[in-house]
Amino acid sequence: MTQTRAVTLNALSLYAVALVLAAAFAAQFMLHELPCPLCLLQRILFATLAVGPILNIRFGPRPSHYAISLLAAVAGAVASTRQVLLHILPGDTGYGSALLGYHYYSWALIGFVAAIALTAANVATTLLECGLSACADNPVVYELLRHAS
Repeated sequence: MTQTRAVTLNALSLYAVALVLAAAFAAQFMLHELPCPLCLLQRILFATLAVGPILNIRFGPRPSHYAISLLAAVAGAVASTRQVLLHILPGDTGYGSALLGYHYYSWALIGFVAAIALTAANVATTLLECGLSACADNPVVYELLRHAS
């Protein structure tokens, strides 16, 4: 992957996180819905999710940067799963408004799981490309696949 493509993809992920946080603020102020403590925690974890892409843009992609995002996504998935489980009983209308049939905490769970999947895929391809050592300046092969053949 070229440096330009890596920066572009990381910038797109930052825009996605900003969109999620902007939607949360819009719901808070336009729909007059105060966020619960778990909602606030999920917002913080979405913001923390952005740290990995920020570091990737500034210093170049590294597995440790993806690890920060992965930890934030796992913590966010735990928090949003907790909130889903709080409102899963029959007759419980959930907390706050629904968007396309799902409450915001359900969408947060979907977002965090998607971030986990994407981060895990990036970590896997980085490990294939670089192995357990420093990446080549101009890689032409996946190091771990080269040794396998």
